[in-house]
Amino acid sequence: VNNKTGHTLQLEDKTKLDGGRWRTSPTNVANDQIKTSVAESNGFMTGTEGTIYYSINGEAEISLYFDNPFAGSNKYDGHSNKSQYEIITQGGSGNQS
Repeated sequence: VNNKTGHTLQLEDKTKLDGGRWRTSPTNVANDQIKTSVAESNGFMTGTEGTIYYSINGEAEISLYFDNPFAGSNKYDGHSNKSQYEIITQGGSGNQS
């Protein structure tokens, strides 16, 4: 996450990870800071999927979704409930999300 919002991104409790475990857990992201979260599968022939939720001053919400399946293409998506925040997603290749 590369935060250029002018505010700290506050990690929300509803952040979830399905079919995997955090190797590097998501955390708050200060303005002008870059933070990386790493999820990995925790089973044989499985992938990982999750959504990280952040809030800005308790008003704006940002969601970052990723899906790195065992087979098939990786998927990424990001949304904000406030139009002033643009979400740009960049994905890894192969088994890297």
